[in-house]
Amino acid sequence: MRAEAQEEVETLLTEDFGGFTDTGKSMASKCDSYFSVPGWSGSNLYSEGGKMRIGTTSIAGNATTPLLTSNKRVVVAVMASLYDSADTGVAITFSYIKDGEEIEICTRKVKEAGKVQFSFLPGGDFKLKMSTKDGKGKKRVVISRVTISERLGVQSELLQSVETTETSYAFTGLETNTEYKYCVSSIDAEGNKSEASEFEFVVLGTVETAIDVVEVDSSADGIYDLTGRKVDAPERGGIYIVRKGNNATKILVK
Repeated sequence: MRAEAQEEVETLLTEDFGGFTDTGKSMASKCDSYFSVPGWSGSNLYSEGGKMRIGTTSIAGNATTPLLTSNKRVVVAVMASLYDSADTGVAITFSYIKDGEEIEICTRKVKEAGKVQFSFLPGGDFKLKMSTKDGKGKKRVVISRVTISERLGVQSELLQSVETTETSYAFTGLETNTEYKYCVSSIDAEGNKSEASEFEFVVLGTVETAIDVVEVDSSADGIYDLTGRKVDAPERGGIYIVRKGNNATKILVK
C-alpha cells in the first residue's frame, strides 16, 4: 500500500458523448459534428442513445482522440460496457500515436459495465486510440465517458507490502484524511505470480464520519464500505468494515 499526498491534475480531454443521441447511427464520417471536442476520428463508430459504440457483430472498430500534448504521466479513465451479453470476451486495445507511429499501451477485457483505467508517459504530442478486439466473434463495446488527465505532481511512499494466504487482510496504522492506493497480485501453488492489479484509490474519512461512530445496535451487523453504507457483495480489492456486535474490523478483500 502506498500513501499519496493530495495531487494536482489537469484534464486534457473529457468526452461524454452527449451528441450521440440517436441509436445505431453511423458516426465515423461525422465526428466533428457530434463529438464535443473536434478532431476525433475512427471507423465503425455508432451512436447508442448518449453513448458511443465501437465495432459491429463481425467487424472491429476504433476511435482516436484529437491531438493532445503532455510531458508528464497521463491517466486515462474509460467507462466501458458490453453491447449485450453475447459480446462477452471483447477487449479494448489502447495505443497512442506519436510522430506517425502507433505504440500499444495495454489491452483490457470489458466487463458488463465498469471503469478501465491506466496511465502512461506520452512524452509530448500524442493521440490516444481505442480499438476493439475479437471476443468469440463479437467485436462491440459501448463507451459512455472518456477522461484523459495529466498528473502535475505526486509524492508517494511505500507503507506496507504484505504476503498472506488469507482471503482478506486488515491494514493498520493508517491516517484519516489521507489518500491511499493499493494493488493486489496472487501466487498459485506452483509459485507463479500474477501481474499486479490496477491501483485502487481510497480516502479514509475523519473520525466524525467514520462508521465506528454510527449509533446502531447488534441488529446492524454486516459489512460496510468506508462511507458507512451496508454492502451485500464486497468487491475484490475493496476495503470494508466488518461489524459484529460492538466490534468492527477493517478488511481488504482479495
